Amino acid sequence: MFSVENNKTQVELIDKETNSKAVIALDNEGGRLKFLSFNNISVVDDLEKVAYSKSHAGAILFPFANRINKGEYDFEEKHYKLDCNEPGRENAIHGLIFNKSFQIDEKSEGKDFAKVNLSYTETNPPEGFPFPYKIELIYKLKPSNLDLTVKVHNIGNQAFPYNLGWHPYFCINDFEKAFLSFKSHKEVIFNDNLISLGIAEALIPDPYALKDKKLDDCFLLYDKNVEIHTTKYAVSISGKPKSEYLQIYAPPNEKRLAVEPMTGISDSFNHKRGIHILKPNQSKKEKWNIRLI
Repeated sequence: MFSVENNKTQVELIDKETNSKAVIALDNEGGRLKFLSFNNISVVDDLEKVAYSKSHAGAILFPFANRINKGEYDFEEKHYKLDCNEPGRENAIHGLIFNKSFQIDEKSEGKDFAKVNLSYTETNPPEGFPFPYKIELIYKLKPSNLDLTVKVHNIGNQAFPYNLGWHPYFCINDFEKAFLSFKSHKEVIFNDNLISLGIAEALIPDPYALKDKKLDDCFLLYDKNVEIHTTKYAVSISGKPKSEYLQIYAPPNEKRLAVEPMTGISDSFNHKRGIHILKPNQSKKEKWNIRLI
């Protein structure tokens, strides 16, 4: 039997039969996935040594994934400047909703699932992105998978640019034995500030071992399904229809790996690769899934 339990700060989707659980943070944490377990095994969790305010673990990244170079971009012949929140590099990073408070619009639970619908409406946007919008997040926990549907609504009278990303950190108990499996032959090239310069052909092994790698890389996928294999669990993470990019990042001295599906890459507001335009009264959605395999 599934259940939904919540308080002001978070909501839990629980499968009591398998001891599976998804914890979603609400208050000032952007409706993020804070924790996920299947069969009582931790799959997604916060970093152990870095606070959420710096890691943005599990956050939904909107209106841009990754970074915007020095927070500056042009759109429809106007220049915009976002606040820069990456110390040391002075970029804008991880979008604008990772610290917003989402409200619960609907909860449902039954024999085979638990679901919660969340939303945040921005009616007083910042100068750097002066476009009103509404974001809906729909989390659905089933016996062996978690679905997250993100709906973006343009509630203003101007078109705006955007892309989406998701930033869950997966628990990796042994990097020596863990590996990823994904299909790509193109890698994003970055400068020293981790701003993308372009995409190059690359020989990318499958499986992709995590042993002895310093990981902060981005790939163009031609199959949107990515598998994560550890000694404790194996899951896939996938996205549709636009999640063509994969960012992976291993923070120092942590047993965690960010495996991030994205619809665009670093600095897409400037180079336009992966950029999407949402017109007034238009809505778009992206769906991500984490599934036991």
